[in-house]
Amino acid sequence: MIKLDDNYSIEGDKYNWTLRFEKTGDINPKTGKPTVSKDEWYFSKLEQCLSEYANQKSKEAERYKELADLLKAIKTTIKSITK
Repeated sequence: MIKLDDNYSIEGDKYNWTLRFEKTGDINPKTGKPTVSKDEWYFSKLEQCLSEYANQKSKEAERYKELADLLKAIKTTIKSITK
């Protein structure tokens, strides 16, 4: 498994690449446990997987400057794992 940031990771196997998202939220008052949001996407190519990561992360930006900084950080992350 390759950890991309606090919430995203990728994992490859013989057949595909999996992009995983997991985020721990606030405490659920009924259960007393934190809520956990999870999602997974499957791709045949690493480029597709990393492209979806960039797409998902881009949705977090609220302003152009944030988006530009976020895309720069994503590019750095991708370069570091593809060396």
